[in-house]
Amino acid sequence: MDRRQFLKSKIAGTAILASSGLVFKADAQNLPTQSTENPDMLDVDVLVVGGGSAGHVAAIQAGRMGAKTVLLERGSQLGGTTTTGGVCFPGLFHAWGKQLISGIGWELVKKSREVDCKPLQDFSVANKGHVYYHVNINGQLYSLLAEEACLDAGVSLAYYQFPEKVTQTSNGWLVDVVGQGVRYQLRCKQIIDCSGGATVAGMLGMERMRGEERQPGTHSVIYKGFDMNVVNKNKKKIQEMYKQAVKEGRLQKGDTWSGNAFQPIRSTSGNVNHIFGADSSTAATQTQTNLAGRKSVLRMLKFLKTIPGGENATIDRMMTETASRETYRIKGERVLTVNDYTSGRTFKDSLCYSFYPIDLHDKNGVKPQKLKPGTFPTIPRSCLIPKGSKNFMVAGRSVSSDRLANSAARVQATCMAMGQATAVTAVLAARQGKTPGDVDLAEIRVELIKNDAIVIGGLKSAKAESQETNSDSQEGNKQVLSGDRLLVDAVTAHAVGSWKKSSNSKPAIGSNYLHDNNQAKGENSLTFDIKVEKPGRYDIKLFYSAHETRANNVPVSISIGGQVTELKVNQQKSDDGGFVLGQFDIQDDAKIVISNANTSGFVIVDGLEFKATKTAKIKI
Repeated sequence: MDRRQFLKSKIAGTAILASSGLVFKADAQNLPTQSTENPDMLDVDVLVVGGGSAGHVAAIQAGRMGAKTVLLERGSQLGGTTTTGGVCFPGLFHAWGKQLISGIGWELVKKSREVDCKPLQDFSVANKGHVYYHVNINGQLYSLLAEEACLDAGVSLAYYQFPEKVTQTSNGWLVDVVGQGVRYQLRCKQIIDCSGGATVAGMLGMERMRGEERQPGTHSVIYKGFDMNVVNKNKKKIQEMYKQAVKEGRLQKGDTWSGNAFQPIRSTSGNVNHIFGADSSTAATQTQTNLAGRKSVLRMLKFLKTIPGGENATIDRMMTETASRETYRIKGERVLTVNDYTSGRTFKDSLCYSFYPIDLHDKNGVKPQKLKPGTFPTIPRSCLIPKGSKNFMVAGRSVSSDRLANSAARVQATCMAMGQATAVTAVLAARQGKTPGDVDLAEIRVELIKNDAIVIGGLKSAKAESQETNSDSQEGNKQVLSGDRLLVDAVTAHAVGSWKKSSNSKPAIGSNYLHDNNQAKGENSLTFDIKVEKPGRYDIKLFYSAHETRANNVPVSISIGGQVTELKVNQQKSDDGGFVLGQFDIQDDAKIVISNANTSGFVIVDGLEFKATKTAKIKI
């Protein structure tokens, strides 16, 4: 291609990107590119449909991995249930004194609290009801932070757009995208359906499940203007007035959850009504649902203005949409059952944890069924892949599950964890030319750990997380390098899986070293988090005892300043007790992850050495 043809191609590519309506950061390195076969088509690696609890996290994760990522959201902002739905108290990230979900969702939730200058509660408390562990946040602030994180990750974002037609190709999908005044084509390698109702899966004829009855939705609203002294003196009368209003048809069942007239008066969350038949699966059903929700809000306001102390009642805050709790679920390679969930079953392909009581809302309200202490349910990959599909995953409340399991797995924190796990899987699949079900589980878990997600076996102390969040001086599990040399014992690293302690060979650091017992390959990892107080160049050395029974291909990932170096270490050989991983320019933090993925032989980790060097700077 000569210079003139190259410039024409660049101009055409810029034109179609601009005409698509996609918004992106100007310096992003992972933007969609013009197809070499069709100048009116954009090529991407991953298409995420829906920017709710699962979708925005999936897009951020894919973007941070360098994938060309497009996120389509039919509405006006990201966050879904947390923002547009008004359920601005996401959960649950913690249970039984442990943190079970972290990663991008938790990062944004924590940041929301930090920007609002609000400390987090003590999650190490293990005997509270589940409501205690919700994190109250400013939903609109959250949407701004989520949007910023998407753009910073290089995600190309479009509101008010949705796939009109999806066609399977030999190695992915051809997607016709439409919006007001916009129409274009995307060719993508992988699709993640985070629409909340498996809408794209339905367009493709993939099997979906939905019962004859659905859980009611909620139109979030907060009322104000009450004289509470008067209200409290007339509790009995107000309740009788409520019953009479229902009898006369001025109020309807569902205008409060369970017939309690004081729920809308006292609520500060807005979660006060039940909109029966709520359905967000199509534009028509969402319109009908919104109208029903708004009528309920207005009926209640009119009633509240008639009660003693409610003469000045008005609406303080009301969401623009009625939030649905249940629509369609995919029929996956596996269907998660309520027994799987309540027993805390761990599957071979489990990618993340979940936690919530069985929480099925119905015409009589809701009576959560608590899980037994110490129970930590999990979500397997096979529940995120529609049965018989290729290059396609689903994340969020459309996860393959029965109704009761879904009533717990649908909550925001679990959806965020699913979004991150599917994104890692989809990006690896796109890179390797595989379908998601064929990607090595060990690789997925290693990548999740790199991105601060919690994988199976990696539960964290909730107390440590709480202290780290609330104290400027507490660094959690980080080791601080304040001088020219730091030795880090393996036993201080964050361990995932079943590492064994031993001293059969003399340790170079501490009194023990760790080994994987040549078992559970792909399930074990150690993460070293280091904070450097003195920016500079450092040698990083991994210590281990060499032997012919050791693995010769131990994966090591070194993350510094947004760049990642991957290498393999032959532990059958060593140089003075270990192997120098290289020289690195460290300005602030460094993260080293050592795993036993795809290894044959014992994996040994004694510790790490960081040592200042005066040699020439080596770029990574």
